[in-house]
Amino acid sequence: MKSAHRGFTFIEIMITLAIASIVAVMVSSFYSEGLRIWRMNKSQIDAQNQARAALNTLVTELREMARADNGAYPLESAQQNSVIFYSNVDADSANERVRYFLSGTDLRKGIINPVGTPATYPAANETVTVVAKDIVNTTPIFYYHPDTYTGSEAPMTYPISLADVRLIRINLSVDTNVNELPASTVIETAVSLRNLKDNL
Repeated sequence: MKSAHRGFTFIEIMITLAIASIVAVMVSSFYSEGLRIWRMNKSQIDAQNQARAALNTLVTELREMARADNGAYPLESAQQNSVIFYSNVDADSANERVRYFLSGTDLRKGIINPVGTPATYPAANETVTVVAKDIVNTTPIFYYHPDTYTGSEAPMTYPISLADVRLIRINLSVDTNVNELPASTVIETAVSLRNLKDNL
């Protein structure tokens, strides 16, 4: 009498293994892609947070700008992708020369401490650090406005009249990979240069 039970044939086992392998590859592929997307999003969020922190510091320093220790006007240079000014950025008794500028995709900050009497700001003494990465602006970072700015007027034209600048708008476009999603994030702010009214 034949048994009612029979085992799997070799072909059935091979088909089962093939299907299991396909499912495993698909699951692994979905997991890998999901992990890649998660890493890209995290990288973009980290870059955005770094840019926001840099902007917060820059805004604070611009608000507190003052005459240099040698008497120079608080705002030294106003360009599309760089700004140079004097401000006490390290809570000592001196006003440092501060330069923010775009170098490649890095927003950098240079600081020169005054030396001697009368004070000088030797360029060779500048300490430069990267304050934000993955900046991909195709438009200017800095826009300059006089005290008549109400929110809709065009920025000042170049060359900028430094004595007329009363507000600086700052625009950073952040993207860790311009060829892939997520898209660039634009971070904007504006700062009134409140101390300049006393320096005319």
